[in-house]
Amino acid sequence: MDVEEVVQEGPSPELSILRHARSGKYNLIVLGISKRASGDLSYGSVADTLLQTVDRSCIFIETDLAASQAIRE
Repeated sequence: MDVEEVVQEGPSPELSILRHARSGKYNLIVLGISKRASGDLSYGSVADTLLQTVDRSCIFIETDLAASQAIRE
């Protein structure tokens, strides 16, 4: 399986992700996410919007933000 990392600029990350998936005829979107601290279950606006609008399969992989920051230091 080939994995491609893509970085794009645009008016909204959600639109850029969907546009790229559609133009490349990809049927799966994999997105790293971190849980937001709030009373509601939320993984941020990008993940929330994709969940509501995506027309293909998505896998969200929850990352431990604290561990990620510790590794960078």
